[in-house]
Amino acid sequence: MTIESGTSVDGGKDVDAGSCKKKNKPLVAKTLREAYAKDKPKNHEHTSPHCCGAMALVNGPKLGYDDLNHLMEKPSDYLFRIGNFSYSAELLGVDLPQSYKKETWQMDENERLNALPRLRLEGNELYQNKKNDEASKIYAQAIGIIEQLQLKEKQGEPEWQALADMKIPFLLNYSQCQLLMGNYYEVIEQCSQVLIQPPNNVKALFRRGMAHLNAWNPNEAKNDFEKAALQTRRNDKSRQRSQQITSLGLSD
Repeated sequence: MTIESGTSVDGGKDVDAGSCKKKNKPLVAKTLREAYAKDKPKNHEHTSPHCCGAMALVNGPKLGYDDLNHLMEKPSDYLFRIGNFSYSAELLGVDLPQSYKKETWQMDENERLNALPRLRLEGNELYQNKKNDEASKIYAQAIGIIEQLQLKEKQGEPEWQALADMKIPFLLNYSQCQLLMGNYYEVIEQCSQVLIQPPNNVKALFRRGMAHLNAWNPNEAKNDFEKAALQTRRNDKSRQRSQQITSLGLSD
């Protein structure tokens, strides 16, 4: 829908949407009612006299619905009231559920979970094209979805923890975008969220350290860089040990 005009209830001027547009509204409504009726007539039998839009305008209201017949006789705008203001709107079209991209609030739980891999790919593509602001918004949308799903779970339970783990890559990617855009305190906050659970995440430590460095927090930056370096050495040793075990044909 598009809003045509806003008028004050207390005396603002009325705007005519056009008599032709107004008279077309009941014809569209009739078509939609019959298309989505639960008990449709079989063999294309019509419950009311059929005529095209132009003939209906000429012959008068014979739509088979009293309210639509009344609208044909006395056309009026769709009116919405918010506080002391009224708004008239024109219906431009109707989209079927499968023909448009759903907003997050329209999705059920499974649809939200299934949307996460797509959002990650979209965000990564935008990031690779140096569209950091757009990428960060995509990552933030995914983070919001996960946090909504976590509200349904008990903190600390396996289901809640699985969602928390799922959120970490999005938090890291979001933080990287914010770092490149110079939003250093946002990076510090989000990387600190990552480090609540695994306190040794190297990417989170390094990005938070970079944010502290650019925010003129040298002591905090030095502390994060040292932790990141220590954990990197541990990870390297762990990988070397794993490779040695694999080469010997042993199990860890």
